[in-house]
Amino acid sequence: ERKAKRAEKEQQLLEKTVADLEVAEQQAYGPAFLALCNSEDDASTEAANPGLVKLLVERTALTGAQGLATALHETAVDVTSGGQRLDLDGFLSLVRRHATSDAACVEAFEQTSAAGAAAIIPEEAKAHALFLAQKQISRELTKEKWDVLVDAVFERELGASGSAASSSLVDFHA
Repeated sequence: ERKAKRAEKEQQLLEKTVADLEVAEQQAYGPAFLALCNSEDDASTEAANPGLVKLLVERTALTGAQGLATALHETAVDVTSGGQRLDLDGFLSLVRRHATSDAACVEAFEQTSAAGAAAIIPEEAKAHALFLAQKQISRELTKEKWDVLVDAVFERELGASGSAASSSLVDFHA
């Protein structure tokens, strides 16, 4: 009975987390980002901050100096004192946009989809997304927890169509 209550609490926490992913991201990444900032009054850091660059390389698919510099330049804000700064919202935007490379996602879907189809039914897309996530995240989760996470991502990215009937297709080249 204790295990069942604990499992239920864990499930509720997971569902609460995926219900508001932005808050969860701020809680997960906020402390590490704020540690890079000069002061609590100025919750931003220089775009060229070595700690920021290291954090982005560790937590995103951004590789190579050129790709990283381009992503930072597109997201960072110019300030009057010269140079560019990045705040927490900008940092989280970078992490979201570059969580994994588009090429890796498309390749994973093409390898496992029927004849490399450009569009597949949502259930098949979810299965492929689950496979890709499990390859990239070295964490043991139950099937139920993975289902909650994948459903949340599809709902966030596709809205109501993420849970649409199997007759509609998900175009993963779009």
